[in-house]
Amino acid sequence: MFDQRALRGTRVHLSGRLNSRTYVKPIPAIACVDVGSEPGWAVVQGNSLSHGSSLEKLVQMISTVLTSRKKLALGFECPLYVPRKPLGYHGFQGRIGEGSYSWNGPVGLRVLGAGLVQVNQVLSQLPSIAQGTIGTTRWSDFEFGPANLLLWEAFVTSRSGAEVGLRSEWLVGLSQHEKDALAAAKLFELRAANETVRSELGDDAGLSLAGMQLLATGLSSDLSLLTETCLVIRTRKPS
Repeated sequence: MFDQRALRGTRVHLSGRLNSRTYVKPIPAIACVDVGSEPGWAVVQGNSLSHGSSLEKLVQMISTVLTSRKKLALGFECPLYVPRKPLGYHGFQGRIGEGSYSWNGPVGLRVLGAGLVQVNQVLSQLPSIAQGTIGTTRWSDFEFGPANLLLWEAFVTSRSGAEVGLRSEWLVGLSQHEKDALAAAKLFELRAANETVRSELGDDAGLSLAGMQLLATGLSSDLSLLTETCLVIRTRKPS
């Protein structure tokens, strides 16, 4: 269980390049998945925390949230969009603001590949067990429109990003992957509670893997999502 007073008192240090996109209003449930051969996830709902390594159990948890008519912001720790460059562009560069932890580095490409599989594994279950779920990568559609599922990218590194104070008792029994997912989810919650959540990468033209996944799983029919970026939250890896 989370102590809400401790949450309000947590000091968050911001670093990295922020752009002008600002999103507001807290959301009732936040989930995050650290993808890979040994995935870890965390779901935060107010003062409660659920965590684990089984993607099947994650699907059960988030479907419960969605079928209870709550909205869910679901993050994955992998690149959810890549830069869209014109013909003749020279260089194979990272996204604006990524720094040395770019999507096209060895680690970035590895988790991008894992994410392509595991994001689909999770989302593909929702149309049948959480019927009526509508997904988006746009905050406006999530906040004001019919969408009840928002996909966002968790950017967790050991050298940059916001530091989130997590009480030691919260971390008992969690794997490092679950800790990473929890840190990203808590940072999303903290910023939403303060009514300020900013995407921490620049305004690249993008090819959206998140949009592709929503279309492929039938959670959206909006083709314009394919050429839009998504919200990115940069978090420092907890110890």
